[in-house]
Formats: sequence, C-alpha cells, structure tokens
Amino acid sequence: MCHTLLLTRPRPQSIDFLAALTSGTGREPDHVISPLLHICYTPVTIPEGVQAVLFTSANGVRAAGSGCGQTALCVGQTTANAAKAAGFDATSANGDITDLAALAIQHLNPEAGSLIHIAGRHHAGDLGGILSKAGFSCQRAIGYEARPVELSAEARVTLVDIPVVVPVFSSRSGQLLAEAIDDIKPAELTCVAISESAATPLRGRASVVARPTRAAMIKALRDLL
Repeated sequence: MCHTLLLTRPRPQSIDFLAALTSGTGREPDHVISPLLHICYTPVTIPEGVQAVLFTSANGVRAAGSGCGQTALCVGQTTANAAKAAGFDATSANGDITDLAALAIQHLNPEAGSLIHIAGRHHAGDLGGILSKAGFSCQRAIGYEARPVELSAEARVTLVDIPVVVPVFSSRSGQLLAEAIDDIKPAELTCVAISESAATPLRGRASVVARPTRAAMIKALRDLL
C-alpha cells in the first residue's frame, strides 16, 4: 500500500518543502498538511556594531526584515537562501548549531564586534554558550514564537486508516507529534527526523537522516515514498 505524506510544519514551510520534494520528479505524493505549530513574529532591530547575524531558521530571517548587506551565518542552505532573498550576505553551515558555531569561530573575529542570534522563544541547543566559550559576545533576540496547533480531523483519520510518513524537523514538533499520536492508534506510522534531538521525543519511533539538511530529508523521503 502506498504511503501518505503528513506535513506538520507551519503551512508556508510545508508547501515550500512539498515543492522541493517533488521538484524534478513529475510526481506529487498523496499528502495531508496539518501544521502542529503556528508562527507569531516579533520584529527584531539589529543593533549598530553587530558584525554578524546568526540564523537557525528562516523564521528568524522573517523577524529580522531587510538585511541591507549585513553578514549572516545560517544553519542550513534553506535558511541561507531566505537570508539572501532578504538582503543579507549569507553563508550556510550546512548542518546543525554545532556546525553553525564552528563556522562563526572559523570566519569571525571576537574582537570585531558582537553577534546576534535571532531565534524562536523555544529553541534547541546553546549556540550562545558555545560561542561564549570561544570568546564571542552573542546576544539572543526572540524574533518569533511557535504556538501549538492540534492535528486536523483529516490528519487524524489519515493516521488511523492508512500508512503515513511524517518528516520531523525539530524537537518541539517531535514532542507535539508524539503527544498527538498518544491518543491515536496509527495504522502504520514512519517518522523521519532531521536530527537526534528531533527524534528523541518519539521514543524510538523515528529514524534519523544522515545529515541534518533538507537535501538529506528529501532523499530519505523519496526512498520511502
């Protein structure tokens, strides 16, 4: 039996990811979009004298507004693309926050000015702590909040009736998915997580892609679908 893809990211990100997943294949998988999070933004003004802005999601880019050529280091290529579109001089770490911190340490000078990490109210890892140990001053600014949303009725029926594949992109969405399916007996659920932290809340019910990147997630899902 064919699997149905369940996308639980906020709707704009889900639509964008579905387009990337189907690009060049000529085939769109059966899918249901049922966001588990709704993003509420708080605009952030980047202080004068900051040598670089750090982004761990495209949501942070949206909160920052126009980059006007400001240097930005981004956790992955998707975030870097969003930052470039917003006018930042962006570079991707092509990984997770450890890779992002390593990129900052390699290419920036602690004496050249402070850093600002525009993040969500709920975020994983301690990017500022890693950079502080390397001698950087890194301020964290809250640019958005991801508020929980219940699974739709369509998603619940789909989970009960047919095999479903769910990509999981963060520990928070993993936790919300785990809570949502506690009351459901899925027919057949396959979860694919972008990182160990995203997989952990699902208590062994998720595999982890080889690299924490969109490309790795797309490859894993294409193999399943």
